[in-house]
Amino acid sequence: MLPPPPLAPRALNIPASTLKEAAPAWLQQAIKTLSIEALEADAWDALCNPDPEDPEWNLLALVGPGGLVGFCTFAFFEEGPGVIMSVHHLVIAHSCRGVGFGRILLADLLHQAREHGAWAVKLYSKSDAVGFYEKEGFELAGPNFLMELRLDPPIIGEDMGCCPRISQF
Repeated sequence: MLPPPPLAPRALNIPASTLKEAAPAWLQQAIKTLSIEALEADAWDALCNPDPEDPEWNLLALVGPGGLVGFCTFAFFEEGPGVIMSVHHLVIAHSCRGVGFGRILLADLLHQAREHGAWAVKLYSKSDAVGFYEKEGFELAGPNFLMELRLDPPIIGEDMGCCPRISQF
């Protein structure tokens, strides 16, 4: 039996290669439902059946006492001077918006991007979310609401710490 969701939201990081085995059934269904409602696409299916030429996408799910609060999918690509993080989806349940959960999920994403040595994080935003990303330091970088956040390189010897909200599967 799986433990109930925690009292405070926490992020679960699940690599796509272990997704089918590691993610509980309730999480699979919640991601399917939320992604179809918010994106009109089944993000779960896309994660489980990626294009062969794509890198491995990862799932970062924010889970609270009532279940899934939101999720995002991301991967790392070689681009320009090094590696970038590409965020494919970032979705917060409509009933959970406006209270900081998007910022929590984004902070965990940026932590992982820095740990991976990415020089930038890129994503395509919906028009109504551009303001959110701009408040978080992203800038419009191209057509179709392409957003980019350039990351400062880590200082040699700096302890980047570990975000306590992330649980690795």
